[in-house]
Amino acid sequence: METRPGGYLLGLDAARVDVAVFRDGISRGQTFLRASRYEEAARSLQQALALWRGRPFGDVPVPFAQAEAARLEEQRLIALEDRIETDLALGHHRELVPELRSLVGLHPLRDRLRAQLMLALYRSGRQAEALDTYRDAYELLTTELGLVPSPQLQTVHQAVLIGHTAPAVTGVVEPSARGGVDELPADVIDFTGRRQQVARAATALSGDASTTGDHSSVPTRRVVAVSGPPGVGKTAFAVRVAHLLRPHFPDGRLYIDLHGLADQPLPAGEALNRLLRWCAGSAVTPPDDIEERAALVRSHLAERRVLLVLDNAQSEAQVRPLVPDAPGCAVLLTSRRQLAALDNLLGFDLAVFEPEEAVELIATLARPDRVAADPAAAAELARLCGYLPLAIRIVGARLWSRPHWSLRRMADRLVDERRRLDALSIGDRGVRGSIALSYAALEPTVRRLFRLFGTLTETDAPAWVAAALLDQPEPEAEALLEELVDARLIEIQGPTAQSADRYGMHSLVRLYARERCAEEEPGAELLAAAERMAGGWLYLAELAEPQVPGGLPRIAAGRTPRWTVSPGVATEARERGMDWFATEQSALVSAVHTACTRGLDEVVWDLVGCLGRFLEVRGDIDRWLDVLQRALTVAEAAGNRRGQAYLLRGLAEVWLNRDRYPESLECLGRALEIFDELDETLAKAHAERAVGVLERMRGDGGAAALRFGRALAVFEEADDRVGMADTLFSLGALHRDQGAVDEALACYQRALRLEQELGNRFNEALLLCSIGAVLILQERIGEARATLTQSLEAAREIRQESAEAYALCFLGEADLLAGDIDAAALHLDVALTMFQQQTDRYGEAITWRNLGDLHRLRSDLALAGEAIDRSLALWDQLGAPLWRGRTLLTLGRVCLARGDVGAARDAWRAAEELLNAHPTIEREQARQLLRDSAQSDRRAES
Repeated sequence: METRPGGYLLGLDAARVDVAVFRDGISRGQTFLRASRYEEAARSLQQALALWRGRPFGDVPVPFAQAEAARLEEQRLIALEDRIETDLALGHHRELVPELRSLVGLHPLRDRLRAQLMLALYRSGRQAEALDTYRDAYELLTTELGLVPSPQLQTVHQAVLIGHTAPAVTGVVEPSARGGVDELPADVIDFTGRRQQVARAATALSGDASTTGDHSSVPTRRVVAVSGPPGVGKTAFAVRVAHLLRPHFPDGRLYIDLHGLADQPLPAGEALNRLLRWCAGSAVTPPDDIEERAALVRSHLAERRVLLVLDNAQSEAQVRPLVPDAPGCAVLLTSRRQLAALDNLLGFDLAVFEPEEAVELIATLARPDRVAADPAAAAELARLCGYLPLAIRIVGARLWSRPHWSLRRMADRLVDERRRLDALSIGDRGVRGSIALSYAALEPTVRRLFRLFGTLTETDAPAWVAAALLDQPEPEAEALLEELVDARLIEIQGPTAQSADRYGMHSLVRLYARERCAEEEPGAELLAAAERMAGGWLYLAELAEPQVPGGLPRIAAGRTPRWTVSPGVATEARERGMDWFATEQSALVSAVHTACTRGLDEVVWDLVGCLGRFLEVRGDIDRWLDVLQRALTVAEAAGNRRGQAYLLRGLAEVWLNRDRYPESLECLGRALEIFDELDETLAKAHAERAVGVLERMRGDGGAAALRFGRALAVFEEADDRVGMADTLFSLGALHRDQGAVDEALACYQRALRLEQELGNRFNEALLLCSIGAVLILQERIGEARATLTQSLEAAREIRQESAEAYALCFLGEADLLAGDIDAAALHLDVALTMFQQQTDRYGEAITWRNLGDLHRLRSDLALAGEAIDRSLALWDQLGAPLWRGRTLLTLGRVCLARGDVGAARDAWRAAEELLNAHPTIEREQARQLLRDSAQSDRRAES
């Protein structure tokens, strides 16, 4: 002890001063911790902390002592947090929980302690408690202090919330008393789905079905590779399998992230260095030669049972040196690419969730009661996420952190495609970033194809579309497509029995491609690419369209350039016709939508003209209406008068199919005006005939006859057999309405011969049906049934359900007149169902009329009356007086069967009044029924 001015000096060596020893200990411990030497760090920090005995300077109430005591206490807490970090790295998660709970209670504002408690709970399988710990902190900070949790605590919370396989402290850890190093990231507690694949992978690596309960025949392999597109959950899958395999690999479970998508992937040599340090300790000097280094690792692993998890592999070359050949070792690796060139490999290519799996995970993350309250919104959320596991996890995390949000509110945020990727992010994780890693690794030309392919609407496409987009030969474009397949940005949808591979994009990948396109692709090049693509589809559709057996005739073509597709693809379109359209229907509609988006008015109306024939024959009226309306909007915006006229003609046919006659007439009026303006005589004649059909249906036979006469003259002069056949068909119907059944039959038979020459099976089926209906009027019932059976066979041959339903309807009527009530009931019931499914009110009304007669003949007069009432209500809706009159005749017969002669006469008088303007067979029938009724009265009086 020395006396100094102002006080005393105790002269001691630093090694004898506890504060100095303490500070030296924590300095050494922190150095070891930074070097990932956790065992040494733990010893140094524990020794330093063991020096503490209560509060420093506890009985020295002077200012300098109080300040020094506060500094020392802060250093002690930092050292304590560092020691806990080493214990977490060493895997003592469960043991730390009680201590950390106590420390958080004493120091509730220290975010690092709270983050460490969250990690300890999470790694102990107590995810819910970990999340509650964060919520407690959030409420404390925001409510009492007006603060938010620190970035460190938020990062840990987000990782725990979405089941991130890290947070994990990585480093070299010596084998512990639990039987070996375990560097595996924490298992995902709420892992969902994949049960069968997980079981097969674990069985393959262990050779022990009892591990998973999977007793199917699974070959034992030393390497299991898990591949799949971005965000599909490859790492979570591998970690789940690895945790199941712990008992089978007691000497160690090692994890290395190979950073395969980073700018600088982890070299195989560096990965070998890590393995070598684990095998032989830090003192070993790795050989310079990679092969020697790999051989040294293999020799150290020869007698051990170790599982090596290699995450995010780039290629076979990166992985191959790391694969041990020891019989007790196995490798579980993940990669976006399928690393098929590795030996002794079993591959698992992961797909997106099934819808029910996606909803299950939403319920797990966001609480089951919220999903139960609105299952439709949960299903919509899953769909908007494209059933991608990463997207589902992010949505679940956002919902968990916002308990006041409804599922519908979250779904509404995802509806807007322009903002969907923004919504699918939380913290440092997002769908956009996951896809961007793969995109950044592509060559410039491949990136451009990725961007352009994303401009297509959501459907798959054949390889030639890529060639059109890039304006390159098909073989070169297909090679670039395969690079995108390898990068898992495009998926092969698989060939059909008749066509080659098709390529498609996940909906969220497509949104990212469109973002990049908007940022990187010049507008003029985008327009040119879309025009080539649509021009290619038009080229093929024009080859296939002549083979379509019916539908609205395509009487003119546009002036857009065609993009010539390879001969093999062109031959397939030409030879397969309807089947080609059926295969490519979605892609053709997608091409229309894409061209509309780009404002390509000329190619759009032309392509819709080809596609419309197929859609009408197939009976897909909804889709036909969609493409027509889109194309018409574009043509009107561009001032394309010719395109507008042809699209209006198609739209009129759709409204006619839908029994919306005023809308059909309005469209035809506009089309006629433009055709007249453009002097398109043939097109005008086709539109005139269509107007005549509507005039006939509303009872104006005179106006219809004039229209048909003018149109037929034009068609005969131009030798337009399509127009001639259509007009003769319409004239036959007019003659039939007017009771001139012989003339009707002659027109139908002439039209039938023309349609057979043209190969128009659709119209052939309809004409056979019309001929059968006339034969019924002529009371040639046997011939009628035979002809209607032919009509039915033709309709079924081309899978034309509208024509099939009409054949069944009139065949049922013929059956009734032949006395075959059971056959009539069968045919009419099927026809009614088909008409109702097609929303064909015209056909439905005729069928109800025939069913009324059926029930009358069965003496079920209540059902007969109901059927007739339904038929009359539909004729009123349709504004069809002729058919209403015909149906009133049947109503009178039903009333007479009931014994209500007065009601029968009222029905027949009403029928006669409606039919007076039409010299039809039914008008004469009404008059005859009234005469017979009056004569019956006179006989009764006498």
